[in-house]
Amino acid sequence: MAEVRRAEPADFPAVARLLHTSGADTYDRFAGGRERALRVLERSLGEPGTASSADVVWVAELDGTVAAAMAGFPVYEALPRSRAFLRLALGSTPPWRWPVALSLFWAAGRGAPGPPAAAFYVDALAS
Repeated sequence: MAEVRRAEPADFPAVARLLHTSGADTYDRFAGGRERALRVLERSLGEPGTASSADVVWVAELDGTVAAAMAGFPVYEALPRSRAFLRLALGSTPPWRWPVALSLFWAAGRGAPGPPAAAFYVDALAS
């Protein structure tokens, strides 16, 4: 049976792996490798206010297993949530990785379209 619900702490490892697949190359470059990226994503799920915190992540569960995840929120929350994720990530990233992380953060902001503030933004979707 399928169920769609908010992500819960027991889901965090599976959700981190799913969210990672939505942008593995970027996450890996940002964090400095796959394992570090997965740790940052898992930590961010438990940190309210980030772009991938459990308060904005929904999961689809099939037969008791998390099969898909979506992180989404109103567009007007995008900048503060992205900044919160950046702060969290930099806190566990070696300083020599910061220039790459900041470069990716700024590039993503410049390349993003400007939708209406009331629109809903899907930051990550993976199954």
